[in-house]
Amino acid sequence: MTPTFITHPTHYTLAEFRAYLAGVELGAWRPRFPTLHNTGVPSLAQWLAYGPTPQERWGASLNRYYEGMGWHAGPHLVVCPDYVWVLCDLTKSGVSVSCWNSETFGIEMIGDYEVGGDDFSTGPGAKVAANAAAVLAALTPKFGWGDLAEIEIGVRGLHFHRECARDHHACPGSRVSKPFMVASVKAAAEAVTSGAGGDP
Repeated sequence: MTPTFITHPTHYTLAEFRAYLAGVELGAWRPRFPTLHNTGVPSLAQWLAYGPTPQERWGASLNRYYEGMGWHAGPHLVVCPDYVWVLCDLTKSGVSVSCWNSETFGIEMIGDYEVGGDDFSTGPGAKVAANAAAVLAALTPKFGWGDLAEIEIGVRGLHFHRECARDHHACPGSRVSKPFMVASVKAAAEAVTSGAGGDP
């Protein structure tokens, strides 16, 4: 397949991402639902220890990493505590989950959200959670996903990578729950509608 990596991956604040997304003209490919992932490595502790310059280098080199694996793309976005990386053409299919790559929009979250790992409800983990919810709230009307709580695996609603059994991945981690994420997306959408939604 033709590579759909962005030549120069770029990160955006939430406000910048919403503006960027508003300017995206959709083509023939329409993802039917989003799939959430987490990096595992780096964990949030590792990510924060990198500091700004290594964080920039890490994000900017992700596409070369995925390309080196022989993929035509990677996940579309990577959500961090303070911004969102755009890695691939948002109007083309990515690579993130073998069960439904051509049907889904892949969103990676920085952190290790297994028990004993990063906390998803406080500190930097809570910022990642809030940013992921805000991103999903922006993407849902753009792609016409409807209510993400109406879940049919492989068809519609919010998906987690671990629901693709053949990939043997636990992501986005046992500390990430669907009811929490669905409620957070709804709250983020309402905040934007009321004018209260902003950058982290």
